[in-house]
Amino acid sequence: MNTLTLTQNGRVVIPKALRDQLGLHEGDEMVAEIEDGRLVLSTRAARLKRAQALIEKYCPAQPGVSVVDEFIAERRKAASTE
Repeated sequence: MNTLTLTQNGRVVIPKALRDQLGLHEGDEMVAEIEDGRLVLSTRAARLKRAQALIEKYCPAQPGVSVVDEFIAERRKAASTE
């Protein structure tokens, strides 16, 4: 378990071992949020994977089918009937 200390100006240093495990580097942007009373930090890439997994749960990917292409086709069809 790693213990972090909050400095007077509100900064926290993430221990090197944790940064290495997550592949974090100086200048990387993190997303901070509170979940169930806990401070949760995540990388943008981790948030994207989480969002993709959530979408996949409700709209499973179909091999060979592009959601973007389907959307464009639907928009073109709607535009042609206007």
